[in-house]
Amino acid sequence: KILNKKGLSNIKVDRYAGKNQRDIIKYLNRGFPVIVLVQGGNHWVVVSGYKSSHLGFRGQTGLNQILFFVQNNWQNQIWNWQTLNLKFDRRSSAWYKLSRTFGGTSFKPGTIIVFKKK
Repeated sequence: KILNKKGLSNIKVDRYAGKNQRDIIKYLNRGFPVIVLVQGGNHWVVVSGYKSSHLGFRGQTGLNQILFFVQNNWQNQIWNWQTLNLKFDRRSSAWYKLSRTFGGTSFKPGTIIVFKKK
């Protein structure tokens, strides 16, 4: 509804669970930022881009060399793929299971919110 009111009716918003850093890159390549649940399921950030790092240690390949541009609490930051951790820690996993029992949160590890053109 908000997008329609702002004249952006051609944009669709979807939420997915079970995603990883490669999925984030896939959606970024479509030209939109990705909203990501991090820090054991306790915090949301916006990922607006990525780049390959040439400052990695010898032998690092793939995701080890990717840096993500993150907006975190109104600050622009650069995170590596380990910092952009989409997994829930033990405490968050237990809370998720308990809250689901009583009709609570539907957020799961790897939850991302993406924008797409209709």
